[in-house]
Amino acid sequence: MRKKIKLFTLIELLVVIAIIAILASMLLPALNQARSKARQIACVNKLKQIMTATIMYMDDATGYYQVKGVGSPSQMWTDTLLSSKYVTSDPVKIFRCPSLKCSPSFWVSSKSYGINWRRPGIYTGEWGVYGTIKEIKVPTQYAIYADTAYTMINTNYPNQAYLFAYKLSRQAGVHLRHTNQANLAFIDGHVSSKGFHEMVQNEITGVILEDGSELSTI
Repeated sequence: MRKKIKLFTLIELLVVIAIIAILASMLLPALNQARSKARQIACVNKLKQIMTATIMYMDDATGYYQVKGVGSPSQMWTDTLLSSKYVTSDPVKIFRCPSLKCSPSFWVSSKSYGINWRRPGIYTGEWGVYGTIKEIKVPTQYAIYADTAYTMINTNYPNQAYLFAYKLSRQAGVHLRHTNQANLAFIDGHVSSKGFHEMVQNEITGVILEDGSELSTI
């Protein structure tokens, strides 16, 4: 005697498909959030490596660090760390944030992090623009590097800026690209993620939203 095989009806199949779709819609945001958090953590680790190199440079240079060199094109802070062998890894792996798609070539606007441009301790010397930790009163509150970007009105947008100031400078600022947060490296060596209101406490008001629009020009 043959056993009857019960087949799914069309309605039952549609119900199953609907349940799968609902579960997927619930899980996808969590997965995307987890990926975003993983990229943010990877970015923090890159900035920690940059800070380690910078601290080594400052130790050898009696507390000074180079912001920008002389000449045309001038040597940027990233080039100084590379040419001085304080960073020996692939520069693309160190100076690019995983949350961004930059230019294929490694040039100034394809570096994802910027250096603090206009604060106490920055001066122009024979070989370029320098900063010194000696002039920083509270190193734990002085952000030396940060996630940066140009605003969409700059011709270099959407590539990233090599500098930032505590107000918008050259249409460049700190970039909130990690779920409304930016990673900042402080001159004492620590790295932390901060939102806009937290950055205001550190007097950083030149901030760029993830889409390239300007948040504040205070």
